[in-house]
Amino acid sequence: HYDVMEYWEEHQADYEHFDIIYLTEYSFDVEVDRAVTSDSIMFVIAFVVMTCYLMVTLGKLDCVHARVLLASTSIVVLICALIIGFGLAAYAGNKFSTLVFVVPFLLLGVGVDDMIIIVDSLHHTKLPGNDENFRAKQLGLALKHSGVSITLTSACSVIAFFAGSFSDLPGMTYFCVYAAWSFTANYFLQFLMFVPLLVWDNRRIQQKRNFCCCCVTHGRSNDEEEEEEEDEEEIDDPDAPPKKCSLNWFLSYTLIAALSHRIGRWIIIVVFVALTALSGYCVTLVPAVSDPAMLVPDDSHVVDYFDATERGWKGASPETFQIVLHDLDFSNSLVRSSIHDMMN
Repeated sequence: HYDVMEYWEEHQADYEHFDIIYLTEYSFDVEVDRAVTSDSIMFVIAFVVMTCYLMVTLGKLDCVHARVLLASTSIVVLICALIIGFGLAAYAGNKFSTLVFVVPFLLLGVGVDDMIIIVDSLHHTKLPGNDENFRAKQLGLALKHSGVSITLTSACSVIAFFAGSFSDLPGMTYFCVYAAWSFTANYFLQFLMFVPLLVWDNRRIQQKRNFCCCCVTHGRSNDEEEEEEEDEEEIDDPDAPPKKCSLNWFLSYTLIAALSHRIGRWIIIVVFVALTALSGYCVTLVPAVSDPAMLVPDDSHVVDYFDATERGWKGASPETFQIVLHDLDFSNSLVRSSIHDMMN
């Protein structure tokens, strides 16, 4: 069948009397594989963008506090979680469907969020007694707070996906199983891989080593000393006003300010109720149909086949018949014309 598909694609222009529209048992496999290959660039772009986002979010833009290596290895942690999750799901006998390609994007968002929470929690945890020997205790206190939230959110996600695996829709079942195992692997790797990498990167920063070449050591400038003093004051006094142009400063004068007034709270409630009602109404307008053509690219011959059957049979199953021809030369235009006349 695959040879027939290739033949028609190469010689379709040679048959002026025929509009070749075909569907074989391998059509969906071939087209899904083509879609995966063409969309692979999107995976690369997504991981590159998130790496740059982590570089800016986790550290500062200088030669010492920039966390380029930590951000890069964080993406490696997520890739390892995908490999483990997909491997466990495949070993359990779950098939690979097109919906499974959504899992890496979901895991990328959740995994990066967990990493930011851990780094921020460690940054805002005071070093006990300002003694460098208590760095391990500082990390434990930070994970005591951030670990609870990460555990609860990860557990909710995993339980929800495993519950969705009992769906009667095979594609949804496979998606939920792959997602559940991937999220489980991500949770454990956050503490087994990312936290040790974070500790190593913090030691590099404490020793004033370059973010790119650890052999190069930088001195401490006056601006860095002032920033460190401000950070220590912020940690020592949680009620201190936030620094200007920081995220806390922005939220204090926007969202928190709006929530502090009764009118702002009522506006948020009214908007939430209105959006909920509008969303519920829109859900009733969504048709519950299963179109196989939605699983393949728009320029696929599978889409052309279903469009043709829709026009010819108005959605009903097409009538098929078999023509057996022997010893005919289809390169001869007279033969093709005879067959065309016979079909009409």
